[in-house]
Amino acid sequence: MLKKLTDNWIEPFRSPVNAGRSVRNRLSIGLLGVILVGCNAENTIRVTGSVEGEPYEITVIHEGVSATVASEVISQAEKKLKQHYELLAYSGDVIEKLNEDRVADVPAEFENVAALAETIRNATEGAYDYRQAGVRDLWRFYNRNAKPPEVGELATALADVPNTVLEVKNGKASLAGRGMIDFGLLAQGSAVDAAADALVAGGIPKAKISLGQVVRTWGGKVDEGKNLWQVILPPLPEDSVYKVLTPPDGSIAYIHPEIIGLEVKDSVRARMLDPFTGQLSDSAIASVGWADEAAVAGAYAEAFFVMGRRNVFFWIEDHQPAGAYLVYYSKFDEMMLCETDAHLANCLSDSLPLER
Repeated sequence: MLKKLTDNWIEPFRSPVNAGRSVRNRLSIGLLGVILVGCNAENTIRVTGSVEGEPYEITVIHEGVSATVASEVISQAEKKLKQHYELLAYSGDVIEKLNEDRVADVPAEFENVAALAETIRNATEGAYDYRQAGVRDLWRFYNRNAKPPEVGELATALADVPNTVLEVKNGKASLAGRGMIDFGLLAQGSAVDAAADALVAGGIPKAKISLGQVVRTWGGKVDEGKNLWQVILPPLPEDSVYKVLTPPDGSIAYIHPEIIGLEVKDSVRARMLDPFTGQLSDSAIASVGWADEAAVAGAYAEAFFVMGRRNVFFWIEDHQPAGAYLVYYSKFDEMMLCETDAHLANCLSDSLPLER
């Protein structure tokens, strides 16, 4: 028998869900997090810091590369990560200028990011939509002091979204319409990808890069002592059993209330809006997106959160490589449930509080 969570823990996260299919695991889950580990191997180097308020970590195993060369490559990767995220973050100078002045000078890589964002918006039929910054502003998401917006203001902001068009050409970005843009986790992931490219070009065979809620790894497990991530459970009996596995090479991005939560009417919610209604999404409590590239994983995590579990796993069947891991509350089962696709089924936690 699996132990159900108490109503006291579940209550803040109650939400309606749709019936669906996929690999299902019943979990008592508190929150998801990426475990950023210490390094004790002689051929391991780790660098940490923050950019635009987001923490980052670069950890490499430099087998076949001298420590001096590896340090130089890491320095280049760190510089790339910072420059890229400063360019793409909502609080960055370029995005702020674009949203305010409707035009901005941009480097060549900005065009690639804009094209990717538009591609994923179309592929997810708007479940990921980088043009929602004006709606998020109404909720005061960016200063974490959330407040439901007035109905009229929300309707106006939503009406601005479909008429907002981002065009990038010849080093100039222009924004038509009255809406504003925010690439979200795609921006974090894109910066991670830029750093990863620098490390790979420098001959680093094994590494992990994280920025905010996005992590990319290649070459296998970076630290043999701990996993790249784990599910952190609420207080459970001492005889509870935990099993945490490491994700495959590639990238994961995650959304959950503990990291980006807000409190609205005594309920803790993740700061994710349904792009079609402008209201807080009820489709999930937490979501993880997996893809080869970190930028894609970031956009997937946002899209999967609002898609609804049935739609997520049908969508993944037609869009590979992609993976998802969702946490939600089932009214029927009266407990937290986890669902994942076959791609991640053997890589994500089977952490079960078993009754002895």
